[in-house]
Amino acid sequence: SLGILLFAMVFLRYPFGSAETQDELYSHILKDEWNVFWGRHCHRQGQSPREISSEFKDLFQRMTTLVPEERPTAWDLFSHPWFTGNTVEHEDLHSIVTNDVARM
Repeated sequence: SLGILLFAMVFLRYPFGSAETQDELYSHILKDEWNVFWGRHCHRQGQSPREISSEFKDLFQRMTTLVPEERPTAWDLFSHPWFTGNTVEHEDLHSIVTNDVARM
C-alpha cells in the first residue's frame, strides 16, 4: 500500500517485518493498537514516539486502515495536514538526515 511506501521513505525501513499475524508490529496494526505500535517502532529505532508528528501518525494510520474503501483518496492525501503543514528548514533537515545516517 502507499502507506507502507510512505513509511519506508520517511523511516528508511518497513513498518513491520512481514504481513503475518506472528509479526509483532503487524499484529498491533491489525488490532488497531496504534499507541503500542508507535511505542514499539520507536523503541526499535531508538527514538521517542513524541519525535514523530501527530500529523504523520494520523496519515499513516488512515492510509493503512484494513478496509481499502475507507482509505483516503489522492485528493485527501494531498490536502492532509502532513502534506500542507509547515516544512522543515534546510538546516534542520540536514541535521535530521545526518543523525539518521549515523544511526544506520
